[in-house]
Amino acid sequence: IGQGRHIDYRAMREYVSGIDSVYDQIAELLPEGHAEAVIMLCEHAMRKIEKAMMHADDSDGALGGILRSFEEMHHDACVKVKPDPVELAKLLFEWELESDWDTFHGSSKTYADILGKPGLEEYRRLAEAKWKTVKQLKLGQEDPERFGKRFRITKMMETLAEQAGNVEALVEILKRDLSSTWQYHKIACAYKNAGHPDKAISWAIQGLEAVPGKPDHRLREFLIEEYHLAKRHEDGAAQAWLYFTEGPDAERYKKLIWSAERAKKKPELRENAIKLMRELAAGRKPEQASRWSTPWTRGSSELVKIFLAEGDINTAWSEATKGGCSENLWYELARRRETTHPLDAIEVYQKLVDNTLRLTGNHHYERAVELLKHIKGVMCRLQKENQFKVYLTDTTNKYRRKRNFLKLVQENNLESKTPPVTAKD
Repeated sequence: IGQGRHIDYRAMREYVSGIDSVYDQIAELLPEGHAEAVIMLCEHAMRKIEKAMMHADDSDGALGGILRSFEEMHHDACVKVKPDPVELAKLLFEWELESDWDTFHGSSKTYADILGKPGLEEYRRLAEAKWKTVKQLKLGQEDPERFGKRFRITKMMETLAEQAGNVEALVEILKRDLSSTWQYHKIACAYKNAGHPDKAISWAIQGLEAVPGKPDHRLREFLIEEYHLAKRHEDGAAQAWLYFTEGPDAERYKKLIWSAERAKKKPELRENAIKLMRELAAGRKPEQASRWSTPWTRGSSELVKIFLAEGDINTAWSEATKGGCSENLWYELARRRETTHPLDAIEVYQKLVDNTLRLTGNHHYERAVELLKHIKGVMCRLQKENQFKVYLTDTTNKYRRKRNFLKLVQENNLESKTPPVTAKD
């Protein structure tokens, strides 16, 4: 194990298989009364694996997995041996702090049954001494060890605080890093989980106020939920409105309506939301408001999604025809209007066929054939079979160079007479 050579992805299975064999041999020693030897061998193997991981492509996580297995066996052996708790605490602390591979992550909790009071006190003493060297981070500040030793000692301190059930101690640890609004969210969640909703709300508000003009949507969502849980529905609806206006779309609209219903303000807030979205759609450039917007142009897509979700198909259609929407929404509109407005549906399907066949690839051709089936079905119900045959002939002639598409048309009984072609897609 760990010879310093690079182990690529293809060689990893065989490499890990060899380590598995070593693991099995060591594991056989445990029930035979050789727990002390198992501890020593596990620690040796783990160091070798960590070294190997520096030169390995462990994309599948197999090497990390066998490292975890050795950790578990190490714990099982310690249960039997009951090593000196202070010495064990020192080993666990140093290894957990220095390892780049999460070895012994959360060891104060995992090994608590073995460390006992003396071991945990030693572990805490070492952790607190290291913690004193970790500098305070204010908003926007960075630490080169953010994802290294700083991250690990922070997690170690958090685990100790959680073990003690002391939320204030946990918050003090989290407050050491206020470099982003996400940290405020973590503190708010800590207070929420500990049953202190007022403090949770206070920290969420502080997080929003920390960066004026750039609100963190996670904090906004947190406040909406917490206000409603606290029966402060007016406050919840106010936050929901701010959340919606900061990025108006169908998902935020859904959250707004959910909140407005609880505050008994749905009619007012719904009207304001729809008005705002229409103003935004109308303010887009003319090419963005085209009826046949390209898939990457939003147009009135969000409005269409809203009215479709509410079952108002006619208004959804009206918004689409005025402002355009994405192709998947045009398809959904056509599908829902096949029965009541078949000519509208045919027009949409035909345009989607053209848009799809401008692209190359069998999955696009399969999509085009499915659309043709829709068109055929609607036209047949309208007794326009001959018109469909003319349309199909025109379409296959237009795209006669797409051999795979023509083949799919024939296989799906949509065949029309087409001249032989020799060109490939």
